[in-house]
Amino acid sequence: MESCNIIIQMNELPKKKIIIDDVAKRAGVSTATVSRVINGFEGVSSDVSFRVNSAIEELGYVRPVKSKDRDGVERYVGIVVPHIQNPYSNNLVQEIQNTLENLGYSVAIMDSKNDPEKSIKCVELLVKTGISGLIFIPTHHRSKEEMKLEEFNVPMVFLGRRVDLENICFVGSETFIGAYNGANYLLSLGHKNILYITGDRDSVLNEEESCVDQLGFNGFLKAYNEKGLTFNYDNLVSGDYSTSETFDLVSDRIKKGGFTAIFTSGDVMAYGAYKAILSSGLTIPGDISVLGFDDLPMSSVLDLTTISQNAFGIGQNAALLMDDLIEKRKVGPQEIILPTNLCIRSTCGIVKSNNPEI
Repeated sequence: MESCNIIIQMNELPKKKIIIDDVAKRAGVSTATVSRVINGFEGVSSDVSFRVNSAIEELGYVRPVKSKDRDGVERYVGIVVPHIQNPYSNNLVQEIQNTLENLGYSVAIMDSKNDPEKSIKCVELLVKTGISGLIFIPTHHRSKEEMKLEEFNVPMVFLGRRVDLENICFVGSETFIGAYNGANYLLSLGHKNILYITGDRDSVLNEEESCVDQLGFNGFLKAYNEKGLTFNYDNLVSGDYSTSETFDLVSDRIKKGGFTAIFTSGDVMAYGAYKAILSSGLTIPGDISVLGFDDLPMSSVLDLTTISQNAFGIGQNAALLMDDLIEKRKVGPQEIILPTNLCIRSTCGIVKSNNPEI
């Protein structure tokens, strides 16, 4: 009888709740991959999907109910972006929106126009409307205004640039490594004098700043330093994240010369450089090589050599992480960093021995 009592008592002990991390560990994949399988997203192989579903069945994991279905109340996630008209930002936000809507959320998007003060006002307005979570893409400039984000008691996921807050959740890409690989590629082709076009030169040179462009430029400099070369800071210029601004800039710099290649921190600026070179009667890559960063859809049409950032992956991971935070399957800090890839196309070539610096 005593042994029977023991068995009954053991059966009544509370079982450990199986969470998404347990499933990921059993299946040998990331939690983001488990979320993709659970929510029926494309891009997961049949083998991985089988392993995840087998782990779910073996562990007895209870699949989460969509937020909108659980309590009958539609939930909102706010997204603040610094420049929605930028093609990369637009692609990123579209993927976030699509993923969140598939998860049962509605989405409110606000454009801060790259103004730190306005970005916080956007957050204040979204919080007042009762959002369940916030995906925040900071402006290109570090600002004291960002510290006000601590006042808002909603789950947050940051993209693009980290902010100086504790326990933040961040999704981004290997910008430093991507720029480093891009610079090494140009250097391997014999380009020593490269015009580096960033969004905002002052932010890149300000040691107190912490921006994506600064991270990329540091990767670029590392490649230079490893080759024992010294970068000419006169060749670090601002394109203002604009095709037209970069067109005017490069058209003017071509007249002055001093470079054989152009590296831009964004494809939008690479398009301006591309047009300026051809409009000046020069050839690509015969006279000047061009390398971008982002790999936007138009880049493949122009056959632009560029560093590919996975906007689809960043957006989807940000949305899935946001859902995990809202549903309390995860807590901060969390960090997801996706790799970048060098896409070699036709806009970069070897420096000719008789080719003077343009």
